[in-house]
Amino acid sequence: MNLPKNAAKLLAPMVLALAAACGQAQAVTLDFDTGLSGTIYSNYGGLNWSNFDVLNSSFYQPSGYVAGTISPSSVAFNAYGNAASFNSGAQFTFNSAYFTAAWSNGLIVDVQGYLGGSLVKSTSFTLDTTAASLITFNWANIDQVTFVSHGGVDAGLGGSGTHFALDNVTLNAVPEPSSFALVIAGLGIFGLMSKRRAA
Repeated sequence: MNLPKNAAKLLAPMVLALAAACGQAQAVTLDFDTGLSGTIYSNYGGLNWSNFDVLNSSFYQPSGYVAGTISPSSVAFNAYGNAASFNSGAQFTFNSAYFTAAWSNGLIVDVQGYLGGSLVKSTSFTLDTTAASLITFNWANIDQVTFVSHGGVDAGLGGSGTHFALDNVTLNAVPEPSSFALVIAGLGIFGLMSKRRAA
């Protein structure tokens, strides 16, 4: 089979574009504002959620939930002030999220990232009830994130506990293996065509 003389030149940009598209997963922002009520359901944003609920902050004034609402009008929070987590069957990058203490100033939150059950990332930060804090993680190649909150001093807002508000979680999914296979196949075809041209 004779291939067009310029076939390799035509295919090269297409294969490179496909490789770039597969290598860059689209960033997704989870704002908890659409279709959620009470407990966050499994597979919201492609993640499985444990002990995270959603509330409409306009019903919790005064509280840190109001200050923590980045995209009105709902925020996620760790139910009962207990440990909470989200995970996926595939690896992802946890980019960033906004955090606010709900009832206690000086609230400490410990965050841990796991891959296959092994701890690979960890950090801690302190929150207040008056303003949301954008925390940047950029944790790549993890499949679970856990949050444990503790400490703090009652801010006198009418509630108590180690609850924190979570809003606008930004993450990237890792490209599926099938996408990489498609790129490799494309490169293989490109190589074969170049060989035939040289022969």
